[in-house]
Amino acid sequence: LRDLGVGKEAQSKIFAALQSTPSAVPSAHDFTYVSDWLLALDLEDHLGRFMKAGFGSMAKVCANKWTVESLKQLGIDLPGHSTRIVASLATASSQGADDSALGEDDLEATAGSVTRTESKDWRHEPSTLITDCLSYSAHYLGSMEIANVE
Repeated sequence: LRDLGVGKEAQSKIFAALQSTPSAVPSAHDFTYVSDWLLALDLEDHLGRFMKAGFGSMAKVCANKWTVESLKQLGIDLPGHSTRIVASLATASSQGADDSALGEDDLEATAGSVTRTESKDWRHEPSTLITDCLSYSAHYLGSMEIANVE
């Protein structure tokens, strides 16, 4: 800050404000989709790197043991970015996210039929779904145009 011309008094005010601000790194445990997680970390530019490496679901991301070095191999070499990712995953592993994160690969679809899901397989209790405010996201996977038949 000194190199930027910020005086000592202003520096101490900035440091005091930073120390009183809670560090709110979102936990990877709270997300189902890698895209939502990276957006919450303000690192959505790295989505392609995760997808290209085969980490398409949070279950796969959380199952891996990430370090700054492994993120560098993925192409994420900015220290602040890798620190945010590792911190978010560390929070998730302390919450036991490996067992509860659902990913795209966990969903099963059968052609032309819908299977009933028992409430024990849901991520949240039924009472939570009714009384609390939860956020979910849906991802559009594209469409295919079908020619008109005359």
